[in-house]
Amino acid sequence: MSTQVWISMNTAPVIGLLYLYIFLWTNASMDEKLKRDFYWLMGLEVLELLFYNLELVTAGMAYPTPARILFSAFGYTLRGIMACLIFQLATKQERQKKKRILLTIPLVLNTVAAFSVFFTDLAYSYTADNRFVRGPLGFTSQIVITFYLLMVVVQTLKNAKKNPVLESFIVITTVIFLIASMVIEATIRVRSVGRTAIVLSTIFYYMYYQTQEYKQTLSEGELLQKKLERKSRTDGLTGLLNKGTFMEEAERILEEEDRGSCALIFFDLDHFKSVNDFQGHIAGDELLKTIAGRMREAFRREDLLGRFGGDEFYVLLQDISYEDLNRRMQSMLKELQLQSRGEQGSIYVTASIGCAYLEGEKTADIENLLALADGAVYEAKESGRNQYVIRKV
Repeated sequence: MSTQVWISMNTAPVIGLLYLYIFLWTNASMDEKLKRDFYWLMGLEVLELLFYNLELVTAGMAYPTPARILFSAFGYTLRGIMACLIFQLATKQERQKKKRILLTIPLVLNTVAAFSVFFTDLAYSYTADNRFVRGPLGFTSQIVITFYLLMVVVQTLKNAKKNPVLESFIVITTVIFLIASMVIEATIRVRSVGRTAIVLSTIFYYMYYQTQEYKQTLSEGELLQKKLERKSRTDGLTGLLNKGTFMEEAERILEEEDRGSCALIFFDLDHFKSVNDFQGHIAGDELLKTIAGRMREAFRREDLLGRFGGDEFYVLLQDISYEDLNRRMQSMLKELQLQSRGEQGSIYVTASIGCAYLEGEKTADIENLLALADGAVYEAKESGRNQYVIRKV
């Protein structure tokens, strides 16, 4: 083999491996485990390319040597391992022990077929003048590699169903490119195609996983941002809107021209202080969370639910008639009759409810409604508690 032919056969895969090494070496954001897997894959590709070139040197001899047979066996074995590692990269999840064992069976078969040349000619052999002869099992390596690559396609299609992105289809196209290169190499015997295809596909896989990690980082950042925003808008104990957010949203609704009739409801629990004093603040917190849960079930999604602190809960109902409001209040009185049990006995908790009702054609700001609802609650407590009072604007 001339130097010019040797250079032309190795230039593309060598340049590809150098690019891949530079990508990995300079990448500070990729997960270390994933980066380590790519280093392993790149190392296997370097070894496979080395054995391939050594096998080409020995192929020029007048007779088959043990060195050529050994280099060929190692080359066929490494290709199967690389395909399996690509599949492991595609899944990236912990597998059960039985499944891991099953996934190694094709690798074992490929290794046995690759080294069978030392004792049989079922896979391949060499004639006395050093020509390669494929046997009945001569395509074992290609079949095993295709099996792992098709598993990559299956896994990618599963991922694409959950998140249909362009990168998934690029991976599938790359797999098809790899399989096609092996077919060309086996049938037309263009031997340099396979190595170049493997290296280039690895670069594609690297880019794919780098993009996936980038998207995952963005997604995690967005989730964290939303979580922080939600935390800043809600009460930490009950998950209802906090005072500032409730006031802001309520003011926005009251300023709408077609809002309809509204009602601002103020729930103030009766005997809640006794729960904290005699059963402890943990029992009190659990009671508040129960109240919040019942409020979510009782009101509509578009209604504003908030906790201003302590045992003070507020609700702003939109587009509600006076008759419907009365029915709601009667129902809520029953819903908020609770029994808090503790070591020192049970405490019955009820609610005094004050409501400010604003008819559609009238206007008022949130401060006015809060003052009316607060006065109505005071009146309900003075009248014996466990009842509601409605004041119209």
